[in-house]
Amino acid sequence: MRIVQVGTEEEAEKVEFIDGRPKKFRCMPFDRPRGTDGKKLNTVDVEAHFDRIQDVAEFLVKNPGSGVRMKPSGSVFYKSLSIILS
Repeated sequence: MRIVQVGTEEEAEKVEFIDGRPKKFRCMPFDRPRGTDGKKLNTVDVEAHFDRIQDVAEFLVKNPGSGVRMKPSGSVFYKSLSIILS
């Protein structure tokens, strides 16, 4: 299974943490809390972390509008995500 962003072909892969924790798939929930500036937080504390790509796919399907960090850029993509089962 693969998850790609259509158009850029970036692909969901396990991403490292700055603090040295083992790599994980890192998803950003749509309904994450907002900071004092009113913007949605984009920090490791509000991410959902997964070891398996199947769990990422399930999370994205069950939580519309959520995103996943992709390689090679490390950016979070929320739109035009494609789950490829092959």
